[in-house]
Amino acid sequence: MKSLSVCHEYSMLSDVYFLYSLFLTVKLQLKHTDSPVYAYQYDHKRPPQLDKLIPDFTKNVPGMFSSTALARYTRGLPYPCPKTSLQILPTETEGLHNPGVQVQHTYTHESVPQKTDSNSSNITQPQFTAQVLTDPNSSDFQVKWPQLTRDSFDFLNISPELTLLKDFAKDRMDFWEEIYLASKK
Repeated sequence: MKSLSVCHEYSMLSDVYFLYSLFLTVKLQLKHTDSPVYAYQYDHKRPPQLDKLIPDFTKNVPGMFSSTALARYTRGLPYPCPKTSLQILPTETEGLHNPGVQVQHTYTHESVPQKTDSNSSNITQPQFTAQVLTDPNSSDFQVKWPQLTRDSFDFLNISPELTLLKDFAKDRMDFWEEIYLASKK
């Protein structure tokens, strides 16, 4: 029973410090931009689809040890927080063709790395960037990945199988939104 309480405590702290802040940030961003915004959650060591998309990378790097390591591999900015973070892909001046595309990321269930090679970022960052900039719904992805809208918070779940998840933690975000709005009265 004690471990269940600890699990709930960590879930609550994660909500308070990361998830709800991410949720508000995305809502604010959607309110003030016409650029497409995509969200994904990294939720596993190494999804099997990546073996097909980038086979050399997945043979050498079986997992990520923390979201900070994942950010290093994907050259993520700003610096991600443990458990969940927000990233916006680099601008055109940093080498991308379309500075208007932004990607929101959340990271969960971090795993142990076997190698922290800077070459990893040379593979993963361009792959995810190209996927979003060209067509996030290519046949390699096996799911349709819609951009976020003000009405829906659907995101790609990168795990053993790529899946689309609807309404990111909706019940939990509604709960925190209710508390936030009540505190403003």
